[in-house]
Amino acid sequence: MNIVMNLQGQWQFCLDKEKKGLNAHYELLTFKDTITLPSTVSEAGKGSPHDRKDTGHLTDPYEMEGYSWYQKTLSLPVKEISALSGKHFELTLERTRISYVWVDGRFAGSQDSFVAKHRYDLTGLITTLNPVITVMVSNTDYKVPGGHLTSPDTQTNWNGILGEISLTIRENIHIGTVDARCRYEEKSILLKIPVRYYGSRPCPAVIRVNPVLCRLKDIYAEQDKIIPKGENYEELLEYKPLPGEAVYLDVTLQPGENRFEVLQNLSEDPKLWNEEEPYVYRLHLSCREARTGSEICVNREARTGSKACVSRETLAVESAPAAACDNVSLWCGLRSFTAGKTHFYINGRKTFLRGKHDGMIFPLTGYAPADPGAWLHVMKKAKNLGINHYRFHTCCPPEAAFIAADLLGIYMQPEVPFWGTFNGPDDEGYHQEAQEFLEAEGFRMLEAFSSHPSYCMMSMGNELWGNASALNDLLSKYKAFRPDVLFAQGSNNFFWTPNIQPYDDFFSGVRFTVDRQIRGSYAACDAPLGHVQTAVPGTRFHYDEAIRPSCLTAYSDPANAEMQDTDKKNADEDVTVEIQYGTGIKRVRLSEARSELIPQVPVISHEIGQYEIYPDFKEIKKYTGVLKARNLEEFKRRLEAAGMLEFAEDFFRCSGALAVACYRDELETALRSSQLAGFQILDIQDFTGQGTALVGILNAFMENKGLITASDWRKFCAGAVLQAEFDSYVVIADKSFDFTVSLSYYRKSPLTVDELVCRLTDGDGNVISSVNHPVTELAKRDQTNRKINLAAADIPSEYTEYTREENEKGVFILGDFYLKLPQVKEPSSLTLTVELKGLCLSNSYHLWIYPEYTALEKDIAAGTDALLTAAHPDRLSALAKQYRACLLFLSSEENKASIEGTYCTDFWCYPMFRNISLSAHKETPVGTLGLLIRREHPALLDFPCEAYTTPQWHSIVNASRSTILDNTNIIPVVQTIDNFSRNHRLGMIYELYLQDLDLGLLVCTSDLPRQIREEHPEALALYKSLVSYLPQLAEKRRDTHTVFATTLDEFRRLLSHRTSEPEYDL
Repeated sequence: MNIVMNLQGQWQFCLDKEKKGLNAHYELLTFKDTITLPSTVSEAGKGSPHDRKDTGHLTDPYEMEGYSWYQKTLSLPVKEISALSGKHFELTLERTRISYVWVDGRFAGSQDSFVAKHRYDLTGLITTLNPVITVMVSNTDYKVPGGHLTSPDTQTNWNGILGEISLTIRENIHIGTVDARCRYEEKSILLKIPVRYYGSRPCPAVIRVNPVLCRLKDIYAEQDKIIPKGENYEELLEYKPLPGEAVYLDVTLQPGENRFEVLQNLSEDPKLWNEEEPYVYRLHLSCREARTGSEICVNREARTGSKACVSRETLAVESAPAAACDNVSLWCGLRSFTAGKTHFYINGRKTFLRGKHDGMIFPLTGYAPADPGAWLHVMKKAKNLGINHYRFHTCCPPEAAFIAADLLGIYMQPEVPFWGTFNGPDDEGYHQEAQEFLEAEGFRMLEAFSSHPSYCMMSMGNELWGNASALNDLLSKYKAFRPDVLFAQGSNNFFWTPNIQPYDDFFSGVRFTVDRQIRGSYAACDAPLGHVQTAVPGTRFHYDEAIRPSCLTAYSDPANAEMQDTDKKNADEDVTVEIQYGTGIKRVRLSEARSELIPQVPVISHEIGQYEIYPDFKEIKKYTGVLKARNLEEFKRRLEAAGMLEFAEDFFRCSGALAVACYRDELETALRSSQLAGFQILDIQDFTGQGTALVGILNAFMENKGLITASDWRKFCAGAVLQAEFDSYVVIADKSFDFTVSLSYYRKSPLTVDELVCRLTDGDGNVISSVNHPVTELAKRDQTNRKINLAAADIPSEYTEYTREENEKGVFILGDFYLKLPQVKEPSSLTLTVELKGLCLSNSYHLWIYPEYTALEKDIAAGTDALLTAAHPDRLSALAKQYRACLLFLSSEENKASIEGTYCTDFWCYPMFRNISLSAHKETPVGTLGLLIRREHPALLDFPCEAYTTPQWHSIVNASRSTILDNTNIIPVVQTIDNFSRNHRLGMIYELYLQDLDLGLLVCTSDLPRQIREEHPEALALYKSLVSYLPQLAEKRRDTHTVFATTLDEFRRLLSHRTSEPEYDL
């Protein structure tokens, strides 16, 4: 019987930052310091901490790049040295960096995989009962940079040993990495079992496979249930042994390497794996010498209930030598994950990927855990938000993550750890060692983890450039090795000139051409911006025409590389373009664009969202582990220096509310797009690097920030989402409100006849108008436009090529409707609710209703009555002689010290993309995070609104330039929230008192008169509300406790003051 020695615990330790140890032979020394493994140098607090304040990412005070040395003296579980004869020893280090191993000072080898276990054969080196194992770990001199596996922006470039640390002592048999291949049609699993036999002559043996059905207990699988942190994950599971399904295979072991295949059938009623019912099979394998007088079975538990096993047993003979045996266990599942022309299919059923980006951010440790329980804790939070897919950005997690994904039903897409240019052997810049490492690393990922049912997809890296044909060649190798995994050449490869290669199973990107965009937001340097950033807020937009334009003909041969390849032979040598490249820019060759690219594979929208939120400084105290939030501390200090720390909570709440609205728009757009196969959000979790990109509704610890509940988020991020589609959230009283109701449906359960209820309610919840509509027929939003009769038993003859289940999955139009809007005399709000009672689905939309103003009212406002307004400050002296308060509209020429208005919150991170834009000589981002509206202020008494940005502000904001009010204590009525790196005090609407003129001034930086001329009722409503406030301002103008006092000259200097920005660290 093999013995596994757990080597976790205390080791001797030596820090070697100067990297002297290899030449100085530290392996021969005895180390004085100690460390407890598994851990990292930083987690153990080794070395001298630094006090550097990193603002671009979290700070590792014990950051160390160099060598670390670990040493342990073992006590082998044998009494005599003679007992070591014939034994074989293997050291396993589950996850580390570049490792070197010695036994009693003798070199055992070196390994460099980022993702696979480092396994060292120590046979022949262990010759004593107390061998000394020395391990050196280097986190420098990598063959490739390592992507997010080594980045300070994510899990840091830690140095240490994580996960399993063990020494296995074997007899004659060693089962290698078992390859489990699902035979979905046969409802069985084919096991490819490598067995190394150390005996000197052939030996009969028995391979046994014992399946156990496994799943999360119901209490932990429930929606909104959070799996406690630190739970032993085995205790969260329920098991169902399948003793009648045990398989035996009589084999003959030849000396050396052997390979066997076993087909494991899984009962007459096998359980399938999918996102809704993630049944997992745990297979326990053993290979035992079949000696006379020895037991075949591994243990008593394995024998229980197995007639086949019992019939093979013989009584143990006391004098018979023990039979050599090895055991392994693996996770697998029955599932088919395939790619059609437009969508992915799970077990033959169309599905939609609701994915999240993941860079393995764990601030308390600075590394990704190797414990399934820790991954279950965070992944269940994502699942509670409707996420069914993880894309790992240039990284592959430990096996623990795949186990958690298996149990939760999450489709995983790890990536080769590469972010750069991929060249072929004949290309300039080809680096053979690096390319060979990347290819080998991909195979190591597949060998180690692809038997997991959750390992569905794989990508070659992030935003790659270079030789597309070389990438295709690599895909072909991986596809030949693992045909049941779906592959893509990369995520958002080739930026502006994407291509689809013959071995691409799916496409992940952000656009096909400049005007065929497939996400809602973009950085300023990647303009044009997206519809969420620029379009009037509404709910009709979708990506179908961008993905597969109806005016273009798709390629007859989807594998035709001549039309799709951007290989070097098709490149225009004279044309180059500057692109975003990581966190900087790069000039690359622009491939020749011969025609429009029409995808014949599923399309995933890459890294959607990226809507920035102001920091919640209360989080700082949560950073009690390895990584410190010195970036957040610095941002807090800057805000305090700007005199606005008191507004921090409001900035966080209001920017967060806007970001949630933007995410909702983004996700609903994706879900109502029938030609889109999925999305990958960047991110539901804050990204603590690349300048500090706080874009999540969850913080870096995967904790809810309190901006939206999980149940409300699932209304627009789930397997079934009901939507109302309309042109604008701003409506006119006494008109007809026209809308379409659509349903995105990918649940496993079939659709049935249902009842649709649509209703308008006022602010008190009173129903104003409603419509009830029986849903017996659906119109499919796709290229067929076929009708689905929910009451019919059969599929219409013209659609017989589609299965009924295929017909019932996708995007459907439930009908076009209208509701009569009420008459109102004052602006107010309404709520539109759509509900499918049978499916228990609903969604609500907040509308802003305005009266239909008279022509006289519009003319007066559009002409800016001279008694109440002034075109520029020079007229104020004259007005002050007649009035005690006036409304001032500032033009951009007068308001030089200002920031232009933009409705959407900033993209990703202002410092990072400002630096990129400057380097590329492109327009810099605006960098603001929405509005903080002091809605209780009497100036807004007649303009109902929230404290944060909502759609009725869209035209108003876009016509504004908020004044930079730095070094004043003005509290704007409507304040534009600046990003937390720049921290300007920005006033879109503010008031002040000109002491020398004895004049109260209400300043509006939005061109409301122009908006009124363009028929924006919300602009007229705001104008009227501001004008109504002027008498109050006249009365309180001298109250310096509420109104900022200054002089006309000082005000002019404020408006003309030029500001400069520093360079931001990333």
